[in-house]
Amino acid sequence: MHALAKPGMDLEGLPVCAPNQRRDMHTKIENTLWNLNLSLFFVTLFILAMSFISSNYFVMFGSLVVMIATYWTGYHYLTKPTISFKRISCRI
Repeated sequence: MHALAKPGMDLEGLPVCAPNQRRDMHTKIENTLWNLNLSLFFVTLFILAMSFISSNYFVMFGSLVVMIATYWTGYHYLTKPTISFKRISCRI
């Protein structure tokens, strides 16, 4: 939890933020991995459509496996909480 206050408000009782909290690296990494996961899913969806046209069953099966894996990975990591209990609040 972060404290938001108007300029000039006293936040002296709050602990100082850790450098990782200041940069919010967790959110940046999570967004990057999510975008890569979506990109991989749609590229594989395109490959699946092309394998239907060419009747290549090996590629079709492989692309279905990759699509299921990306769906499962996204679902698994989106349902986990991303809470850190190290600090309750901090001042920036």
